[in-house]
Amino acid sequence: IFANGNMKSVLILISTFFLIHCEAASIDEFFKYHENVQDIVFTVNTSASSIYVCASLCVSSMGCSCFQYDSQQYKCHLLQPTGSLIKVPETSGYNLYCTSTVEIILYLGCYVETSPLDLDVLVSVPYSMTPKGCIDACQNLNEGFLYAGVQTGSQCWCGSKYGTHGSSTECTNACPGDNTKACGGFAKSSVYVI
Repeated sequence: IFANGNMKSVLILISTFFLIHCEAASIDEFFKYHENVQDIVFTVNTSASSIYVCASLCVSSMGCSCFQYDSQQYKCHLLQPTGSLIKVPETSGYNLYCTSTVEIILYLGCYVETSPLDLDVLVSVPYSMTPKGCIDACQNLNEGFLYAGVQTGSQCWCGSKYGTHGSSTECTNACPGDNTKACGGFAKSSVYVI
C-alpha cells in the first residue's frame, strides 16, 4: 500500500478513524494520563480545536507517543520520548497523555546518605548509569526493595527507606547514560520508586 505513495492517505484515514472512535469512546482507552512530568522538550507545537484533535494529531504523527493539550489557547504539544520520563510528587511539571509504551518513573527527590545508610545495598549496573538502569538493577535482585538511589553519577543503591538524614539540593551529577537526568552527588542520592 505504501509502494505507490499512499502513506499520507493512510495516515489521514487512521487519524480520522481515531478521531471519530476517540470522540465516541474516551481518550483514556488509548492514552494514560500522567501529572507532573519533568524535563520535557516537545517536538511539535501546533493548534488544535479540541483534545480529540490533538490526540488524533499524535496518532498520525510518526513517533509521537505523548501529548499535552492547552484548552485555553487551543495548543497541541506532541512528544517523542527517547527514554523513560520522570514525574515528581509535587504539583510542577507537565500533565501529559501517553501511550502504554512510554515508561514513567516516579522521582522522590534528592536525599542525604550518611551512616547508617537508608539505601544500604550497592549493586552494579551493567551499562552506563541512568535512573531506569538503577531501578532495573534493584528490581532484578528480587529482594523486595522499594527504592533505588543513584549517587555520585555512577553508584546504584537499593533499600526500603529513604530520607531519614534529610533532603538536599546537591544531586547535580549528570547520569553517564543520559546527561539530561541527575544521578545524585557525593553522599547524596537521587531517589526513585521501584
